[in-house]
Amino acid sequence: MNESIYFSFDDTGDDWLLFCKKHQHELKRQFAADYNQLSSNALFYEWFSIRGGGHYGYQRIGYFLADLFFQDQIAKFGEDEAIVAWRYEEFYMRAKKWLTNVV
Repeated sequence: MNESIYFSFDDTGDDWLLFCKKHQHELKRQFAADYNQLSSNALFYEWFSIRGGGHYGYQRIGYFLADLFFQDQIAKFGEDEAIVAWRYEEFYMRAKKWLTNVV
C-alpha cells in the first residue's frame, strides 16, 4: 500500500503527501503563525477540516503535522511514552517547542 493511504484512506493521496513532505518546514511555520492568530474554530477549519485548506489548496494538513510530531516523540522517548505523553505537564511546551523549531 502507498504510504499516503494512512492520511487519505484511499489511493488518491500521493500528491498531497508529496506536497506535505516537500514543504513540511513551511507548513510548521504557517501552522505556528495561525495557532497564535486564529480562533480554535478557524484553526481547526483550516488545518483539520475536509473543507479547509485555504492556504495551500490541500485539506487536513494538520494531521500530517501531528504525525510528524508524534514520530519525533517516538524517536526521542519511545513509542509507549509517546502514546501517553499528553498526560505530562510539559507536553504542551514540548509540542510548542517542536512546532517552533523549524530548520
